[in-house]
Amino acid sequence: MEQKSKSNSLKSKIKLIIADDHPLLRLGVINFISKNKAYQLLAETGNGRDVVKLVKNLSPDVLILDVEMPGLNGLEICKEIKDGAGNVKVLFLTMHKELDIFNKAMALGADGFLLKEHTLSELEEAINTVYQGKLYVGKELEKMLDETKSSIVHGSEVHQKIEKLTKTERTVLHLMANSFSSKEIAAKLFISEKTIKNHRHNIISKLELEGDQNCLLRFVTENAHFLK
Repeated sequence: MEQKSKSNSLKSKIKLIIADDHPLLRLGVINFISKNKAYQLLAETGNGRDVVKLVKNLSPDVLILDVEMPGLNGLEICKEIKDGAGNVKVLFLTMHKELDIFNKAMALGADGFLLKEHTLSELEEAINTVYQGKLYVGKELEKMLDETKSSIVHGSEVHQKIEKLTKTERTVLHLMANSFSSKEIAAKLFISEKTIKNHRHNIISKLELEGDQNCLLRFVTENAHFLK
């Protein structure tokens, strides 16, 4: 653990602590910060157990924090800090693109989330944004979130349409999504292929599908993950 001395002449600067157990990345961030006159580096560490103590003792404006840390992980550290009385902004740096980790960090009160692969290109904007009390989400992660929201909205629309179907029609759709042919579906449901054809016609009508006779197959293919 290395600690930098404070200077009264630097009070107007944004005070930072860096906590990351990857020495090369930590060094890259330190070099970046040292070249920016708007920032003051108070301390750096690669051990999770040092972080909370450093934050309490030095009162940084922004903590740049890795998710994976020895001793205490980043999420545990964030919880301890946010449960305290201070107003430290927590900016996560991570190589994890899993939305589950992002959601957990946001639930704990994290102020920013930045993927390590874009650290140096976005770090200045990220620090300044969270320092101003605004949420910062890395550009690539933001794109992933937008795609997820779009998928959720689409899934909701598909679900609403499927709710119009009878139980048997939903079963037919489910079996189609699992690659059953009309003949196999008829055998499984103990009904004729002609009845399956009628069900397919009704499904197309209720789902308001347009196009040729393959429109239902296209709908099933495009939305299989919602139907299985």
